[in-house]
Amino acid sequence: MSKSSLAYLGMQCFWGSESTFALLPGVLKTRVGYSGGTSPSPTYQNIGDHTEIVEIQFNPELTKFKEIINLFYSKHNFTLPQKTQYKSVILYVDEEQKKIALEELEKAKENITKIQFFILFYKNLTNFIKQRIITKNIGFVVKTTFLKN
Repeated sequence: MSKSSLAYLGMQCFWGSESTFALLPGVLKTRVGYSGGTSPSPTYQNIGDHTEIVEIQFNPELTKFKEIINLFYSKHNFTLPQKTQYKSVILYVDEEQKKIALEELEKAKENITKIQFFILFYKNLTNFIKQRIITKNIGFVVKTTFLKN
């Protein structure tokens, strides 16, 4: 079985961010949740001081962390300050990710992205189920609906 790695990124609302990475070759799974804060047990209704985060599980033989970071920068505005919930942040899990994140941060002008060590991820346990219909040959989310459990 091939090895997998994890990436944790905050880039405004996590629903749209998640769909950005879901179709990337080598991405095995994505989840949305919260990280970076100190509030215990954040929820969609009470996020506290956390940021909305996308967890990306990927095969590093097919997709490099640097490619994920380049897509991250190309798909959101990292130059404008946002409230904590939607801030631009890369949560690295090891020194290699930190090195790449810092190198790419230097390349982007007027970049306010934060680079922080990843500590804990709280998956989104909201009472909504997000259903996505993704068309791989078109490459974008066609429909997003919210259904109550």
